[in-house]
Parts: sequence; C-alpha cells; structure tokens
Amino acid sequence: MRNKRNRPGGAAGLGSARGDVLDIGIGSGLNLPFYSGEVRRIYGVEPSSELQKLARKRSVGKAIDVEFLSGAVAMRYEPRR
Repeated sequence: MRNKRNRPGGAAGLGSARGDVLDIGIGSGLNLPFYSGEVRRIYGVEPSSELQKLARKRSVGKAIDVEFLSGAVAMRYEPRR
C-alpha cells in the first residue's frame, strides 16, 4: 500500500467487528488478519479484478469465510436492535 493512511495501523478497529461484515473496498486483503475470530463471514466488495485476485489469495486458509462481490451489489441492511 502506497498510501500511509491506509496501512495496517489504521485497521485497529477491525478487531471489534463481529458476525457478518461488509468490507467495502477490501482491496488486496491486507486487513484480513486484523479481523477477530468473532467474525463469521466477510463480504468483500472490490471492483478491481487485480486487487480482488490478490485478496482471494490472502483469504485462502483463513478461519473466516470470505465471499467476494463485484459489479452491482444489493444487500439488505438490518439495523441492530
């Protein structure tokens, strides 16, 4: 990553994520190791096929299920109660 603001130190808040996570702009997947074991599944949205390919490689063998989405994506939002 060339942008210092987007380096893994900026991923500190990912450890508090739980359940299903929508990661918009998952990029090359550099932040995948920072998600806690309480994340069940990550839906990674990335329009760049090059970055998505890198992220797919990084997701292999992870304890968290990662599903990659591209193109037009519609997801239903359900607020926490």
